Amino acid sequence: RACRDGRKRERAMFDRLQRRGDHGAQRVGTGVLGVWVSLSVLLLGIGAGCGTNGPAFEEQSHSQGAALVYIFRQSRTGGSASAFKIFANGVHVTNMSNGGYFPHAATPGELHIKAQMKANALNWGPMLYMTDKPELTIQVEAGKTYYVEFEFGGTGGPGLALISDEAGKSLIRSCKRTKTES
Repeated sequence: RACRDGRKRERAMFDRLQRRGDHGAQRVGTGVLGVWVSLSVLLLGIGAGCGTNGPAFEEQSHSQGAALVYIFRQSRTGGSASAFKIFANGVHVTNMSNGGYFPHAATPGELHIKAQMKANALNWGPMLYMTDKPELTIQVEAGKTYYVEFEFGGTGGPGLALISDEAGKSLIRSCKRTKTES
């Protein structure tokens, strides 16, 4: 009975749109097909915000007297809807989404990088158990370039790792720039 009432309401709404002259109105069927169509539209909408839309990777020049630290996250399916706030020595520098990178000009010496998950409708569960925030402390020298990979997924959870120049140059090529935080 409830299904029949739902179909009646749907048909009535469709008829109203047709009478109003909305010729683009299409009736989505109820039942299994209608549910799949609705879920597909929902997931496509969610997926649209899951990546970084900035410009493709470009090598940056060093700032005078600073180290250049590329922080990046490869594009992966697992955890793709989760974005993270990235902090350098306690200052929020960017939000890292799936497939993003950020060039950070660091003062020589100790650099402490930390990632904190940004809340959204899809990640409230992981946020509850993720009490340890990924952190990495490295020593940086003026005029040198460093590559820090942010990895999300697997059973170990998210992490930050300093990787070699060779690996960093190769992996970061497919990433897009994230925005600077102010």
